[in-house]
Amino acid sequence: MCSVPALWRGLGRVHSTYARHVQDLPRNDAAVAVELVVPKWWCDNPDCPQRIFCMRLTPWVPAYGRRSTRLTEWLADWAWTTSAEEVAATAARHGVPLSSATVVRILRAQPDPVYPSPRVVGIDDGAIAKGHDYATVVVDFERHRVLDILPDRTAETVAAWLREHPSVEIVSRDRAIGYANAAYEGAPQAGQVADRWHLLKNLGENIERLLRRVSPFAKGPSPDGDAEVVPSPVPSEEEQPAPDTPALTPRQIIYAAVHRLAAAGWNMSQIARELSCDRKTVRHDLLAPPPHAHPQRDPYPHLLDPFEPLLQRLWENGQHRRAVLWEALKNAGFTGGRSTLGRWMARHRLGTPSRKQARPTTHKLAHWFLARWLYLPRSAVSSLTQVLKHPVPRHAYTLVHPFRTMIMHHQDRALSAWLHAAETSGIPERVRFAEGIREDEAAVRAGIRGP
Repeated sequence: MCSVPALWRGLGRVHSTYARHVQDLPRNDAAVAVELVVPKWWCDNPDCPQRIFCMRLTPWVPAYGRRSTRLTEWLADWAWTTSAEEVAATAARHGVPLSSATVVRILRAQPDPVYPSPRVVGIDDGAIAKGHDYATVVVDFERHRVLDILPDRTAETVAAWLREHPSVEIVSRDRAIGYANAAYEGAPQAGQVADRWHLLKNLGENIERLLRRVSPFAKGPSPDGDAEVVPSPVPSEEEQPAPDTPALTPRQIIYAAVHRLAAAGWNMSQIARELSCDRKTVRHDLLAPPPHAHPQRDPYPHLLDPFEPLLQRLWENGQHRRAVLWEALKNAGFTGGRSTLGRWMARHRLGTPSRKQARPTTHKLAHWFLARWLYLPRSAVSSLTQVLKHPVPRHAYTLVHPFRTMIMHHQDRALSAWLHAAETSGIPERVRFAEGIREDEAAVRAGIRGP
């Protein structure tokens, strides 16, 4: 039994004792529990509201605690850097069995960490429930920590947060007008930076819109002209489609509803709420051509296509040896490899027809537009060659890579010349992109040449 300190003897007589079981740091991956016999005192003063006094073990063990302070701090240090499930699994391997819910309770009981005043912050959207509920995430770029998660994406909320942190000197953001206005109002002393990731993302989206309009793989208006987008009408209940007419896809129905509501004077936010979709979908449908119901996949160009009749004739005549077919191909001018011929022979041995690959999507083509030729697969080179036969994508391609080079090499000296070339290109997508850069040129320049 623990001896009663002299400090506690004046409180009254010892009423009883009780045992406390305290879990401590593990030793050699074995659980350590300390059992203490602690006295209780009964106060002799009948007017005392406390009546019973128990011996405290602080700071080693908190009041009513069953875990030592140093064990709690050890678990909290792990929990700040990883997930609760991983902390629970790691602690169990070291002889401290506990659940992930206990780890969460330990973290919630810890005081909030105190960080230095932020100087360089990043602001961007964060999805609470993707497509339905969004918040604003504020990140300290110098320390790589999330500073705060604001409840919404409004400019007033972001501006209020910036006013509460006057130490902010640089605000990194996307090119949305809402965050730009919030930075101007909440932190007028701070410089604004349009981050490079969003610049490349905006450039890729711009390329997709262009390719959706003029790509030979796209099903939309003719590549020879900038035809005006005509919304697909939604058939009424009285207008029954013809038996041979394909049914409207869900994508076509949403597209037609967006244009019908827009023609009635609804704005994008109202349309998004009415149709339960994102504003980006509404904006995309308002600018894009009508979606095709059942796109017919065009034959994909292949290196063996010009030599297919020769191979088929030799195969039907009984020539199934690779050496004979390879010699005939080389004499006919084939420049590919033996593996290509091997795949063709394997398909024909199984009795399957020559496989035609699916046409690339506009998203894939836009990715290839931004990539370097050195890292492109052979199929990408073939597809890009076919796309670049059209003068509009070819002209746009000459404008894409200079802008990408400026971003990758942190050089903005040629930005003015690039903007002039894009504005005078006559390509509507390039002109709109250049106009957006002009409106936010200072932040774009800071983003290109910044660290």
